[in-house]
Amino acid sequence: MTPKEKALELRDKYFNILNGDNLHLNYLIAEKCAVFYVDEVVKELFELPRIPYNIERTWFYRKVKQEIENL
Repeated sequence: MTPKEKALELRDKYFNILNGDNLHLNYLIAEKCAVFYVDEVVKELFELPRIPYNIERTWFYRKVKQEIENL
């Protein structure tokens, strides 16, 4: 899965649980929730040993955050 695909997946998961009439606002809220989630994942990855897998996952989720912010 690419960072863009993951960004869309996360945004859409949050969007699907929102229940409101304003679609634009729902997408903005979903994007903010997805960014918050990604920040938490990155924070947890920083607490793990700095092995190549963890470094790769950190890089991946940083790219996911960039993609969410560019949606």
